[in-house]
Amino acid sequence: MDLSMAVSIRKILIPAIVAALLVGVVVGYSSASKRRNAGRHPSPTPPLLTVAPPAKSTFSPVAIERKWYPMPHYGKWVSCRIGGGGYVQNVVACPSNPQRYYCYVDVGGLYRSDDGGFHWVMLQGHLPANRGCYSVRGLSVDPRNANNVIIATGDQWNHTGIFVTSDGGNTWRCAAPNVWFNGNGAYRGAGLILARNPSDPNVVLAASKGTGIWKSGDDGQTWHLIGMRNINPTDIKYDRTNARRLWLCAMPGSGSYNGKQGKFMSGFYRSTDGGKHWKKLLTTGPDELVQDTRNANVLYGIFPGSVIERSLDAGTTWQPFHQNIPTNPKQFGSTTPFGHGALAAGPGFILAGSDNGDIFRLNSGQSVWQRINRLKIHAVGVAFGTRGWGWAMGSLIIDRNNPDHWFETDFFGLSQTFNAGRTWTMCDDGIEDTVIHSITQDPTDPGVVHLGMADNGYFNSSDGGIRFTSHVFPMLAITCKDVVLCAKLPDRVYAIGTRLWDQQIKQVFVSIDRGNTWVRSPMMGLPPMNAWWSMCTSIAIDPNNPYTLYLGVSGPVKRGDGGPYKSTDGGKTWKWIGQGLPIGKDFFWNMEWVQGNELAAGPDGSLVAISRMWPSTGIYRYSPKTQRWSRCAVQNIPGSPDSVVADVLTSGRYFVGVAGGCIYRSTDDGRQWRKVYNKSAYFVSLDLAKPDREAASTDNGVILSTNGGDTWKMLDQSLPDRVGGNMSAFVGDRLVVGSNGSGAFWIPLSAAGKKPVHAKPVILAKVPASMRQPVQSPKIDNVSFIGGGKTPASWNLKIRHGKMKLLRISGVLDKAHDALSLKSVGGTAQGAAYQSFPAVNTPFRVLAWAKFIGKGKAYLAVKVYNALHKRIGVIWIGDANAGGAWVNAIVTLPSDAATCSLAFMFRGRG
Repeated sequence: MDLSMAVSIRKILIPAIVAALLVGVVVGYSSASKRRNAGRHPSPTPPLLTVAPPAKSTFSPVAIERKWYPMPHYGKWVSCRIGGGGYVQNVVACPSNPQRYYCYVDVGGLYRSDDGGFHWVMLQGHLPANRGCYSVRGLSVDPRNANNVIIATGDQWNHTGIFVTSDGGNTWRCAAPNVWFNGNGAYRGAGLILARNPSDPNVVLAASKGTGIWKSGDDGQTWHLIGMRNINPTDIKYDRTNARRLWLCAMPGSGSYNGKQGKFMSGFYRSTDGGKHWKKLLTTGPDELVQDTRNANVLYGIFPGSVIERSLDAGTTWQPFHQNIPTNPKQFGSTTPFGHGALAAGPGFILAGSDNGDIFRLNSGQSVWQRINRLKIHAVGVAFGTRGWGWAMGSLIIDRNNPDHWFETDFFGLSQTFNAGRTWTMCDDGIEDTVIHSITQDPTDPGVVHLGMADNGYFNSSDGGIRFTSHVFPMLAITCKDVVLCAKLPDRVYAIGTRLWDQQIKQVFVSIDRGNTWVRSPMMGLPPMNAWWSMCTSIAIDPNNPYTLYLGVSGPVKRGDGGPYKSTDGGKTWKWIGQGLPIGKDFFWNMEWVQGNELAAGPDGSLVAISRMWPSTGIYRYSPKTQRWSRCAVQNIPGSPDSVVADVLTSGRYFVGVAGGCIYRSTDDGRQWRKVYNKSAYFVSLDLAKPDREAASTDNGVILSTNGGDTWKMLDQSLPDRVGGNMSAFVGDRLVVGSNGSGAFWIPLSAAGKKPVHAKPVILAKVPASMRQPVQSPKIDNVSFIGGGKTPASWNLKIRHGKMKLLRISGVLDKAHDALSLKSVGGTAQGAAYQSFPAVNTPFRVLAWAKFIGKGKAYLAVKVYNALHKRIGVIWIGDANAGGAWVNAIVTLPSDAATCSLAFMFRGRG
């Protein structure tokens, strides 16, 4: 066995160990390709050798100001300026109006620009209130009339069909409800699934998932099936010179079809009779293609493994054609140079876009692609600047009237160039394709709003929600699930989110400057949450004590595992308080994408929790006197409880929103409940500064109460994204609403709500001296494996049997880092590479990449010894037996630990 390891150790928050380690052959990046990733956004691929970020992260909001257009109004609602962008799949030009463009995104609908693609307005608000309508997989514009548009919509849960408009998106009509598409699934960024006949623009084909290819002869007004059921199409194209010839790309897939779960056929097909009949040319073909603009028989396609190939015979045969383009089918990913996600054809040239933002050009008659030397990207006002530009590139679009004018789309938005790719301008003003997990009010300051977002982390506003600014978590943790604060110390803010670039909510964060900077909680006393199903997806705070917190941890309810936990020292240490809950049963939700608070704290010390997990589903209350939970006697809940909130201004009052059901209210600390709204409601929010004012999201808008929930009225239904899932917060006399795919919006609730407001100065909320604890760092030397000749200094080898070698290797991972190699010699062996260190009383993190080559077992662990040098435990923190995986574990040592060793152990042969 050959074992290579690269480790780096630094303080993180508490301090921590950050280890990036590789065992065996260097395998490169691990992020999955966007073509195979069915989730919302791909996680940024971390470097193999990761260390704690610099003190001042380069991932920060752009400081340069620019003159913006006012954000678009939608009725009484105004879009908040976040600048988060989102995954834009494609930009579609309008031949009849050069200033008009449309674009569509994966979860936030579609947009229109009337000024050449620089500023955009949302159009999904005119579609039916169904989440599937906001996942757009294809868009086609009538070349004769820019107002006539066809869109293909739907996701894996909602099949919404084909819609048409004749007024530029102001009104829509469903023309084909039973045609299925997946605008938020795998391959959503690959190819086009609407094709318009180049000889007769009234003829349009739609390649659907499972339900076949459909044809319209009247510009989308009516449709009929022409065949090819049970396929998973990713691209359909007409021959630009012959309307009877088409190509169809389909990739492997699965999903629900006609009420049944099944698999879909893949392949590469060609039709020579306008789509009536199809011939399968390849079992495994490209997922998208383009046709050469000079030779109609020449095609270029992106094949599995992200390999570019070319056909000279109209698709019958293909050969690899990627000279000078980095290609590695084993290492391609959605943020790497080895993934290629976009092709475009211009007059006399072809473009190919890589998933790290590189763009290559192939001129006619040439066989070698040339990388375009990009000089600059103008990103003024964009939340993250140029970070991530080009990641998971969705498309490249070439202006038919100007071959030097291109569009580029990716996971952060879209850009334009007018000089053939040398300089770019990000132009997604108005596009807010972002998923908001939480909106939090500061009841002491109407200028302050806190926002938690999927994939992009934490933001706050100092002008009452008009504009939000990014403030990143340590180590670029990418998702913020929830934010809480206490009015008695509002600049001390707590949040829960991801540990790093993953999606699982496992970390508590703390800020003492109103969210401008963050540190990680030590989380002492909490379970390690190393299992995928173990998360902390709900947090609450005592309204009378800014240092008392409550956290809901998913997993089976038992001490040291799932259930509610309490901290009385500002989130440092935690104690399990799950007495009375169903022991051994799952209680808190274990899904990072599910929103809504499951835990609420009242001003009298009572708690109310909801469970959506069967068989624990229901409402529970915690008595501060008995310190036990009991199930509330709520009969026949008409659905699953989605959120619970405590009224901090009225003792004993709680609200619970029930999706598919109603709103419940309790006025006696959760003992008794009654309905105060009889229709489906999801997330209830209360005004923490003004008594008796509440808001809640419904299936078709946001409702408001001004009398403690006795009566409710619907607010302006012009809200573009008004389907369930909306989080809200009162901000002075405004209501700010965070959507499930279109960013955030605000609406004035009175004339005063229209007036400008600015936040008060920040007052640092430091921890009192009586609550401070000294922090200890694990003292581990030479984590970069430098020095020591062939064997890295400070590292040791212990052999139990057989023979092994411990070596330092230069340049295994990259030129700047060394690695550690542990290798068996002459047969099977068992042993470990290790380094001892004194025990510490603070948790630390081990982050590693591990890979085992050979036959046997390999593990990363911390061995623990007491003061008598007796081993009292082994903390297993990861293994390398599955072909390589990231290890990301928090280690809490037992109280009687005296010394420890960080060890990579293996037994076997190789």
